[in-house]
Amino acid sequence: MALFAELVKALFTWIDSRLSPPIQQTSRTIGSNISQIVTTLVETFPQLKRFARVPKLLVRNPVAGKEKEYPLLHDRFILGRDRRVSDIIVDNPLVSKEHLSIERKNSLPNKPFVIQDRRSQHGIYQGNKKIDREFVLTHGDVLTLGKPEFANSVRIKFLNPPPLHISAAICSGYAILFIPILFLVLSGLAWVICPPVNPLPILERKPSIIYASNFTPLYKRSNLVYKEAKNLSEFPAFLSQAVIASEDSRYYWHQGIDILGVTRAIFINFKRNKFSEGASTLSQQLARTLFDSYVGGQQLNLLRKIKEAGIALKLETQYSKDVILLYYLDNIYLGENVFGFKDAAKVYFGKSVNKLELSEIATLVAMLPAPNGFDLCRNRSDASHKELVDRRNRVINLLLASKKITSEQADLAKIYPIQAAPSFCQYVNTRIAPYFADRVNQELQILLGEGAKRGNFFIQTSLSLEMQKQAERALAKIIDTEGISKGFSQGAITTIDPKTGRILALVGGVDYQRRQFNLVTQAQRQPGSTFKVFAYTTALEQGIRPEKTYSCDKLDWEGEQEPFKPCEHTNKKSLDMYDSIALSENVIALRIAKDVGLDNVVTTATKMGIKSKLRVNIQGKEKAVPRLILGHSEVNLLELTGAYAVLANEGIKTRPHAIKRIFDSSSCKDIQNVSTCRVIYSDNTETESRVLKPEVARTMTRLLTGVVERKDGTGNKANLPGVQVAGKTGTTNRARDLWFVGYMPNQFVTGVWLGNDENTPTSGTSTLAAQVWRDYMSRFIP
Repeated sequence: MALFAELVKALFTWIDSRLSPPIQQTSRTIGSNISQIVTTLVETFPQLKRFARVPKLLVRNPVAGKEKEYPLLHDRFILGRDRRVSDIIVDNPLVSKEHLSIERKNSLPNKPFVIQDRRSQHGIYQGNKKIDREFVLTHGDVLTLGKPEFANSVRIKFLNPPPLHISAAICSGYAILFIPILFLVLSGLAWVICPPVNPLPILERKPSIIYASNFTPLYKRSNLVYKEAKNLSEFPAFLSQAVIASEDSRYYWHQGIDILGVTRAIFINFKRNKFSEGASTLSQQLARTLFDSYVGGQQLNLLRKIKEAGIALKLETQYSKDVILLYYLDNIYLGENVFGFKDAAKVYFGKSVNKLELSEIATLVAMLPAPNGFDLCRNRSDASHKELVDRRNRVINLLLASKKITSEQADLAKIYPIQAAPSFCQYVNTRIAPYFADRVNQELQILLGEGAKRGNFFIQTSLSLEMQKQAERALAKIIDTEGISKGFSQGAITTIDPKTGRILALVGGVDYQRRQFNLVTQAQRQPGSTFKVFAYTTALEQGIRPEKTYSCDKLDWEGEQEPFKPCEHTNKKSLDMYDSIALSENVIALRIAKDVGLDNVVTTATKMGIKSKLRVNIQGKEKAVPRLILGHSEVNLLELTGAYAVLANEGIKTRPHAIKRIFDSSSCKDIQNVSTCRVIYSDNTETESRVLKPEVARTMTRLLTGVVERKDGTGNKANLPGVQVAGKTGTTNRARDLWFVGYMPNQFVTGVWLGNDENTPTSGTSTLAAQVWRDYMSRFIP
């Protein structure tokens, strides 16, 4: 709650700076009053204790000039001046030798402490009322020994806060009741300073164009000609009903802000301990769409919500509900640079909005919460397609529950397949580097937040068209030549510039038309022996020399049911780091990890860029286990390749990213020349950080060079004569995952994965992944 007090003060400072002088004084008065209310509420909340509760007595003796705390650890105490009989000694002339007793009454409910006067001369007072009989103490009670007007009267305070869960419930109750009221008040103040809403702004319906690094567009512009809707009757009744049922069931009952929805969202967010429920009404969503530059897409969520609510209140005072709903249906964002249901019907289903089937209407409404999260051309076995079907069916069920459709209509709509227009699917499937484009859209959302929905952007990416072409060719070739015989049908490749973190190529699968799941960014797979790099790097960081030898004998590790097997690729009794990593001996990597500590290995992997969960839950505690070193914890190809980029860049970490610059297409000197448009983001602002010492990274590169250059090295198939290549292979149980991540120092880092969508076994080896790497990267030898 203290956070809200600070937020209120900051908000009113911001509001005051934007008001004209005549109304500044009023704003300051209102702001001061609300701030005082918040502060008072904060101060009255019980203080929660982390440890065991112990009732206490605080005694302030003016004669001694200090306050002293006495824990009430026993059931009975005497307070007085006589040191021979008193447990709590107060040296004050107003205190009798035996002034009072404090005793726990086990016969009463909750076993409270009671206080009783022991025939003291000056008595016990609560305020001006003298206490002559037993007095049950409750948390926060303040009493005085002697009349309170006496200068030397002793003040005692009883502290016995309720249990933690009760205190938390009390605080939660205050918050749940108070915050919606505060939100409404702040939204009203935001209404005063928000921009005018009459007339409503007209959206610039220009698409966002994604370009490769050389400004070649990855897909074409939309050729839609927008015609503004004039009347709500231009949209089917089912559409209005579905939108209201799904997005704002109390639309016709509130005035722009749904207090019940806000309260529910606060309760849910409190339980989840994160901001996941927004409670935005249709009016607020429209405010966000039409006034995105004012509302802001990257600001603190709460402040953005307050701005939205302020505009929503103003919309509701100047327009009827039907007019607001009309503007919503005609302007809301629905993905693929499409605004409004009229255009969405044409783009996705190739028909006018009034000719949409009930199932198609429900599908478009189901896309509203995450318009860029679905592709209507996906294979019907795809998990994302199934999620869209579930969301569509939920909308249909809401219509049925509100008695807008019959059971027969609902059943028929649910069995209706989701099938986009062939023209739309053809457009989707002819895009250049579609998996890469998906990644760009994800980054755009992260960089611009809600502002990404507005469109009107030219996005220059880091994509190298030639590298993308060769990566796609190399992957298709290995699938065609080895896939059937070795039992794998999928693969993924990504290439990063280690100096900048820019993604130069990204192939997220073999066939985007069949499956849009991005195997570079979305697939979590066991990395096998590629993860051993982090154990070796940790050892080097701790000053262990690479020449140090480790036993090849089997290894017993406490907590493991069976010992780990001895070295499998050599007859030697011990190996140094150079030999062990080249041969990918498991037992040596495990001995190194045991030597340096598993938690330290996790720390190294994390600081090099692994964000996936590496520890496992054991009896309620997150722990690193030995099999982590053998690659049993899942990661994705992009983060693993990015971590290897730290080694290629001599210990400096850069964030893997696909967007170089974002231009505002509505602010160009020459619309035909993208570079003349206003730049609103540049990756020149990307920060880099040193996470490894240069000598550690260089030594690690020498170790990984042996993996590739030695004839007995597991990555020998990636060898490029005359060129230094460092890398590591990885194979998981039953060859389900075949990996090779390699790099040419300070130039390119490329990760390759081969396997199957269903995680089924293959008969291949990681040398196939190394072969793909060589076939692809040999085209780019400097």
